[in-house]
Amino acid sequence: MKKNKKILFAALFCMGAFTSCDVNNENILFQQTKKQLHLEYNQETESENISENSREKFKAVWVPVMEYKYILQDKSKEEFENEADKMIENISNDGYNALFLHVRAYGDAYYKTDLCTKGSYLTDDSIDVLGYITEKAHKKNIEVHAWINPLRCQSESGMEKMSGDYIIKKWYEDLDINGKYIVDVNGTYWLNPAYEEVRRYIADVSDEICRNYSIDGLHIDDFFYPTTDENFDRQAFSESGYSSLSEFRLQQTSLLVKSVYDAVKNADNNIVFSISPQGNMKGNYNSQYSDVKKWCNESGYCDMIIPQLYYGFKNETCPFTDMVQLWRDLTTCKDVSLCIGICNYKDGLKDKFAGTGINEWIENRNITSQEIEYVLNQENIDGYSIYSYTAEYHK
Repeated sequence: MKKNKKILFAALFCMGAFTSCDVNNENILFQQTKKQLHLEYNQETESENISENSREKFKAVWVPVMEYKYILQDKSKEEFENEADKMIENISNDGYNALFLHVRAYGDAYYKTDLCTKGSYLTDDSIDVLGYITEKAHKKNIEVHAWINPLRCQSESGMEKMSGDYIIKKWYEDLDINGKYIVDVNGTYWLNPAYEEVRRYIADVSDEICRNYSIDGLHIDDFFYPTTDENFDRQAFSESGYSSLSEFRLQQTSLLVKSVYDAVKNADNNIVFSISPQGNMKGNYNSQYSDVKKWCNESGYCDMIIPQLYYGFKNETCPFTDMVQLWRDLTTCKDVSLCIGICNYKDGLKDKFAGTGINEWIENRNITSQEIEYVLNQENIDGYSIYSYTAEYHK
């Protein structure tokens, strides 16, 4: 392994993207018709086709905010704990050794905090979602990585309801800052990473989580810039001295990533900081403004990269095996581990951006397990993460 971190690839030996070859639609998670089976990968029934050393690899699952609809919403503390216990038991039985728990999705929090408003699914203030799940998962030898969306905030109604105690509400109410630090994009407010104050706030959020919880990792996904519209950061760009808006935004995203990485390491150097960008390079550079080549090739941006390769083997523009090899070749930094993001939510559905592979997930109901097997047999790839737990257990 590339890193000697407090992570299960040492101890035991994680929203899809808007791209031309993939789809990101949260509603699709609830249209599943068949459960993806991962039991063949657990300790007792692991496939003979998988190499022996694959049993020591990172095997994670993303638990998205939508899961709180089932385990948290309108639940008492006891009811939540019972549901969380069932979830952790399912994750353990399915052979996973890590989970990415969504704890900040809309500028909110599913943990104890002084910096953020509580999450909308959290109706009992005595519940500490991150604290309870971390404690219980560790007893099952499952790592917990706290998953945050650094920039996405809430709708206008959500911002109006938010307490004035929080800094993003202060920015929202300040007429000189609203439209700069926090910007309305199609009805949802987003933080603008071009400002040092914004990056410092996200770093403080990250620091608070890392210092207050015994987590194994902090994780961010692909939600960086929400739009290509130049109005989003017109003033910051005009004052920057950059001639290229794309280069300017790539730099701001990297500054944000670097600030979070530094905050994590300052809090606890053993905590793993991971990023899950889009799988498609064009999407990363032309819409999200994510300089993934830099992050995969230079130290000091992340410990682990998990590209979202939510494609079938027959995807016309982004076939899965080709994309795996692309990212393996790209990740050259000895301090960065590569894991592969695999989806299960397309099972039984048309993949409308896959070209001639549009019906692959209908014709072959074993794509997810076959992709797992492929990844586990690759050298210089440290494991995988499945998106998502909700898609598997709540069809």
